[in-house]
Amino acid sequence: MRCAPGGRPVTYPRRDIVDAICYLKRNGGVWRALPVDFPPWSMVNYHFKT
Repeated sequence: MRCAPGGRPVTYPRRDIVDAICYLKRNGGVWRALPVDFPPWSMVNYHFKT
């Protein structure tokens, strides 16, 4: 089932968020030490917890 078009545009692609979570898993999980190539740590942490 697809959602209706519209709503807030995507700020960061979900692939970037998934890559950041995988990076944290491989390297020990220090949220605030996430490289700047990834989305902000708070956004990655939010998606990880939900």
